[in-house]
Amino acid sequence: MKLSKRNLSNFRPSKKVKQKMNVLFWPLFLAIILDHHQSTRISCFDFEFIEPKIEQFNNNEQLIIKFTAFNKNFTIDLIRNHFIADNYHELPRQDNYETKKHCHYKGNVNNGQQQSSSSFAAISFCDNHLNGIFILNDLQYHLQQHESTKVKIFFENNSLSTINSYHHCGFDGDNNNNNTIISTDIISSKRRRSRRALHVKNTKLFQQRRYVEMVLVNDLTLYEKYKGKLPFLFERNVQIANFVNALYNQFNISIILVGVVVWTKQNEIELSSNSSETLNNFLKYRRDKLMSQFPNDNAQLITASPFEHGIVGKALKQTMCTYEYSGGVNHDYHENITFIATTIAHELGHNFGMEHDNDSCDCEATNCIMGPSSSYPHPRHWSSCSIAQLEQSLEHGLDYCLMNKPTNIFRSSCGNGIIEDGEDCDCGLRDFCTNKCCNATTCKLMNNAKCSDGVCCDKSTCQIIDQHSKFICRHSKSKCDQAEFCDGQTENCPVDRFVPDGTVCEEGYAYCFQGKCETRKNRCHLLWGNESRVSHYRCYQNNANANSSGNCGYDKKTKTFIGCRKKDDIICGRLHCTNGDNNPQLTLKYGPEGSTVISQKFESIHEVKTCFSAMVDLGLNEDDVGLVPNGANCGLDRMCVHQSCVSVKEYQNSHCDRHPDDDECHPPSQSANKFLIFTYFIISLLSIILLVWLFFKHKPIQIPKNWFGQKSFIAKDYNNRRPKKNPINRNISVPIETELSVRPVRPAPPIPKPNISKNLPMNGMMANNSIPISRDTANIKQNPQISNRNEIINNSTNQLTRPKRSPPKAPPPPPPPPPTSSSNKVKNLVATFENH
Repeated sequence: MKLSKRNLSNFRPSKKVKQKMNVLFWPLFLAIILDHHQSTRISCFDFEFIEPKIEQFNNNEQLIIKFTAFNKNFTIDLIRNHFIADNYHELPRQDNYETKKHCHYKGNVNNGQQQSSSSFAAISFCDNHLNGIFILNDLQYHLQQHESTKVKIFFENNSLSTINSYHHCGFDGDNNNNNTIISTDIISSKRRRSRRALHVKNTKLFQQRRYVEMVLVNDLTLYEKYKGKLPFLFERNVQIANFVNALYNQFNISIILVGVVVWTKQNEIELSSNSSETLNNFLKYRRDKLMSQFPNDNAQLITASPFEHGIVGKALKQTMCTYEYSGGVNHDYHENITFIATTIAHELGHNFGMEHDNDSCDCEATNCIMGPSSSYPHPRHWSSCSIAQLEQSLEHGLDYCLMNKPTNIFRSSCGNGIIEDGEDCDCGLRDFCTNKCCNATTCKLMNNAKCSDGVCCDKSTCQIIDQHSKFICRHSKSKCDQAEFCDGQTENCPVDRFVPDGTVCEEGYAYCFQGKCETRKNRCHLLWGNESRVSHYRCYQNNANANSSGNCGYDKKTKTFIGCRKKDDIICGRLHCTNGDNNPQLTLKYGPEGSTVISQKFESIHEVKTCFSAMVDLGLNEDDVGLVPNGANCGLDRMCVHQSCVSVKEYQNSHCDRHPDDDECHPPSQSANKFLIFTYFIISLLSIILLVWLFFKHKPIQIPKNWFGQKSFIAKDYNNRRPKKNPINRNISVPIETELSVRPVRPAPPIPKPNISKNLPMNGMMANNSIPISRDTANIKQNPQISNRNEIINNSTNQLTRPKRSPPKAPPPPPPPPPTSSSNKVKNLVATFENH
């Protein structure tokens, strides 16, 4: 081999050989170039320089961009995208980020013809620089500011498909281990799926707006790749978030950017080519440091360092909102932001519980966002599988932290689907608005329209539903919640009203608390399924240990278990459930995957009892559903509130203090009551007079002439015959005697016989709690009228003698029952709620 190399290195071709090589080389080189050109289809006319015309309206809230390129006329209709929170931060901190927070837009495009609903645009216009992307007819165009007046526009076709063929996600949707992260190739797929239109917003579950507060973290390699240009990096991150937000708006989910972090000196975590290790390190960094700096619902790491096996992203499934696992890592392998933006959207999908698309999934395009590999054109649709999986995740409580509306981002922005100050309505982007009651351009009501989108609005007539129709706009969610009806005044449903806290529900096994009626049994069914039931009291005794087997809570920040403050609180701590007879093992059915599940067993009277408990992480500030719910019964007139057993009266009395607007807290005034009583009296009196008049009118009565005389005679005779009472002697020195007129017919009872052999329970006291006594003591207790033991016992013969007869006296009151320990109370209580 060495000889061959040396001989080849010393080879010097002759002139004739060179000529023959040129003849053979150049045709072969051109053939390779042409083949490469055909495979990538790169055109020499993929870009042009344009001078767009930009028009701004409504205080820069609307933007219209017009230009001509590739022999076509384009018009981009944009509205400002308020996806950056007012508490948005940048690290390292910059002085001018405030001026760039509201220069980002989203919208649609047309090319001189009718505007296409399949178009999409995410454009930034900051400092008079135009940058961004737009998609039209499956072609993706990019705008880059080139000079002060010129903008470079170029479009992508399948030229980038060869770049993506090796890049894939590291999530394994087929793996059933909740705590395992392994990689799966996401190679470019050419499978043709059904392209039926999927209308995401028609799903009732997506009618409510949700908000994901996200932080983007850039590592040192990315900072070095872009030569330390912090303003450029921050702007690039904003554009990435803008694109991701536009993709999730289809689910009525807003991606709110709350912070961008750039590591400029060193990486805060250890980066590895193993994507699983990098993900674990980043999630630990988010939990221990990032959450305190920038509280967030989700965080994504962007790195320029490649992962092994061509993986471009990795995240845990169904972990959105969790304090421990809500995040992902992403490889930024192309300068075009659409690559990294779709990767982040893909990994966010895994956090939301989505898996990779397969052949059974319907997709409106060739590939959808959750496709197993990168593809071109970059997907912007969600498959039927993704929609169904997201619905399931939301039903399992994965949106606990997404309901808080970040009011600090709301500035008037017509077209964002949110009715804000100065707007009558907002049905979203013009091309997607199907509401005939609302003008999508001005966000004002159409002529003669009184409403547009509220629950109490008849969208067929654009009129508010009348109060007399008794239309229920919000159904009762439980026995502790009241149904609300349209009031005929506004298109919105009235304020949600609850039954007062402390009201008995579920046959006394729970009390109403904040509109909910939850028992231990119901919570077990939520977590483990309908076959589960409440476990034995022995399981709840573990809550006094304040460890993983039982506790009254867990502090996520300090990673310590919280003990129960009082002994009665143990039945309000960690919820313990058991399996049904036909189900030897329970599987957690609620909450994110990877939740901690603990199973314990013990023997009770030759029977094995099981205790299943779970620690469900739904966010740093969210309640753990693995605890006993608020309102569950924990004693007579006592209920569980935040893992403490408290008196129900405390919340019954304070209900009106916390809810002063409730109707039951405003009884009618006394003047109103008096008026009502007077009104009812007058109406009743008039009714009686009317009835009497009608009676005499139709049936007159003849009164005898001597009626009045007879009347007086009867009265006189009655007075004469009335017996006279003897005058009462009111002299206080002489007692007044009372004589019974009826004698008792039952003779006096005999003297009770002594009962020495038995000790009977008295007044419900258990016989086994009585104390054994001697024969003599028994006689004394059964004859309380005898005070001296010598009166009934002859000292010489020790024989019983009959005492002198005396009238029977009432038996003494029974002694008070022995005090019952709190543990006995708890045991008796648990015996009653084991199935509730």
